[in-house]
Amino acid sequence: MELSTSGTYGSWIQEGWAAGCLGTSSPNYFCTTSSGGIDLYVEGAPPPGDLTNYELINIGGLNYSSRIYLYIEYFPNVGGSDCPVGSWTGPCWKTYYNGYFEGQWNSGGNASNGYPASGAAGIGSEVSSTYMAPGDPVVEMPTTIYGSSSPSTTGLRIKGASGYVSWNTSLPSEYTSQYDERNCPQAGNCPFSKPYYISNFNNFYYVEGYGQCGSNC
Repeated sequence: MELSTSGTYGSWIQEGWAAGCLGTSSPNYFCTTSSGGIDLYVEGAPPPGDLTNYELINIGGLNYSSRIYLYIEYFPNVGGSDCPVGSWTGPCWKTYYNGYFEGQWNSGGNASNGYPASGAAGIGSEVSSTYMAPGDPVVEMPTTIYGSSSPSTTGLRIKGASGYVSWNTSLPSEYTSQYDERNCPQAGNCPFSKPYYISNFNNFYYVEGYGQCGSNC
């Protein structure tokens, strides 16, 4: 799950699960707590969206069958009561896991002083692997189901000034889209393995993402 912006002040806040190793260097780096396991994490890269001030937090281990609720919310209270971590007195973004507070990401509005006040929401799965030839280790992306068939409760939703709305093709403003690497647009990046897949049970609040190995698995 991700909130991202582009342009001069491009940045992102992302939360989800990871297998293997993630991050850049200590302390913003971790490998999953158990062999073959997965860990919950949250990360952020403030403007200009590079890794200069990148921050990564390892929340802890998860079971493969876990059902988790993640959300990223903006708190505009400039007085600071909504964003109490540290000495910050401006607005902020907060990340949550099953209702538990994960992290505070300070916002400087639409400027380079902290995260912007708005951005694009997104969900998706990705895998990074050094597999380039037969016989090398293969990383396969496990199946992840996002949302549910209930658009008004546990389906993917977006919160606006008037409350939550279902994440579908009829948003009250802006638009939503998807990107599927089914045909591997850059074939040189996946010479031996098949690409990612997306299955839309209900556009766009109930989605499945997964990956497959090639014939050399």
